[in-house]
Amino acid sequence: MYKILQKSEMITHSGIVFDLINPVAKNISIYDIAHHLSQLCRWNGATRTFYSVAEHSVKVYELYASRVSMSNEFTRNGALACLLHDAEEAYWGDIIRPIKSLYPEIENKLLDLRCLISSHFGTSYITYMADIIKYDNIALQWEYDNIVSKSKVASSHPIMAERQFLGIFDSLYSVSK
Repeated sequence: MYKILQKSEMITHSGIVFDLINPVAKNISIYDIAHHLSQLCRWNGATRTFYSVAEHSVKVYELYASRVSMSNEFTRNGALACLLHDAEEAYWGDIIRPIKSLYPEIENKLLDLRCLISSHFGTSYITYMADIIKYDNIALQWEYDNIVSKSKVASSHPIMAERQFLGIFDSLYSVSK
């Protein structure tokens, strides 16, 4: 039976009723996050091929892991924060930067949820924010060059992107708990 939802509620892939305005940690599911992100196309769909937010999250994690490990500053919590840096989009969708800049109240809600999610999984978005922004911007340029302006890279099927995201999460979260 379909439950009538409040205006700020949604139903996740696993059937959890999630309140976008008043989220609670107990309703956050890494399985919903991975699934939803794997189904969302980056760049509001303005890509040559489908490229998911899950793939983008893995890219930001990989950039952090490869560049920071060379300087011996790699931390599992930092890597986990990078992987989860867009996790709130599993609930809100991939809202492109121009819309976020036009509506700062949305950006604030997204940041609040991003922080709740990272805290729920034992890391801190704020602590690693400078690294996340740096690698997110590098990934953004890479995506533009390889996914938006030209189709140079084959993207993963959403099921594979979901599995890769969860595999990395499992390797980081089990050790950081």
